[in-house]
Amino acid sequence: MLTVNIIGTGAVGQTLGHLFATHQIATILGVTSRSEANAKVAIQFIGQGAYYASASELPHADVTVIATPDHAFATIIPQLMHNTLFQPGAIVVHCSGALTSDDLAQLRDRDIAVASIHPMMSFKQPRVSVNQFIHIPCALEGDESTLRKVTALFTAIGGSVYSIHKDKKALYHVAAVFASNYQITLAQQAQQCLLASGLSEQHARQVVTVIMQSVVDNIRHSSEPKDALTGPIQRGDSIAIQQHLKALSDDQRLRDLYCVLGRATLPLTHLKEESLQQIASLLESCA
Repeated sequence: MLTVNIIGTGAVGQTLGHLFATHQIATILGVTSRSEANAKVAIQFIGQGAYYASASELPHADVTVIATPDHAFATIIPQLMHNTLFQPGAIVVHCSGALTSDDLAQLRDRDIAVASIHPMMSFKQPRVSVNQFIHIPCALEGDESTLRKVTALFTAIGGSVYSIHKDKKALYHVAAVFASNYQITLAQQAQQCLLASGLSEQHARQVVTVIMQSVVDNIRHSSEPKDALTGPIQRGDSIAIQQHLKALSDDQRLRDLYCVLGRATLPLTHLKEESLQQIASLLESCA
């Protein structure tokens, strides 16, 4: 069985640590965090591991997983460089979506192999995330010597591991922001419109979640996302769009967002040129 250290006790670190332990793919040795209290909560949730105040104090493990915000690397890497317990051949892998294994390149001077793996999933509450980690896409890149172990580790807990070129990781992470983070932005704007239209908070939230879930279902059953498009732009309904712009006349920020998204949506349609130009003209009125 592999041995694993966890650096970072947020939702990602807790979820992965718990899954490694409960799937009996690894034994968790060390857990480190800026907060001892947070680390102890994480250790209790994971069910294994001991607290270490610094990455420089962690015991040797087959794999050390960095599950922290990207800005923390500036502190963590020097600590790992000063760790005298790590043996040659140890693997350090981080879970950043935007950074690559090259951001751990210093560790190669210690004969430590490095990699990055990014589970394409929204981690919020560990107790929920551990039950959602099923067939989760995980983009992996790094030193050749790391790939087999890291793939086995994440496949065993429910990951679907595939390779990505490190030069493309930033663009890959942009996709995650569009598909995940900006969904929340749109959901919040939709809910505000519903509340302003007189719906209760409970009903507004229900409407948003139901319609967004139906869209996800439609995408899942379409050959590509644009084939799931519905709504006034898709059907060329310029009257509805005029009414929308009128309703948003008192909120320029939201009106601008509506138009920006509308202009991005137009190329996804199969409208005839006349309808296309008519709607484009309406949406350009916000520019």
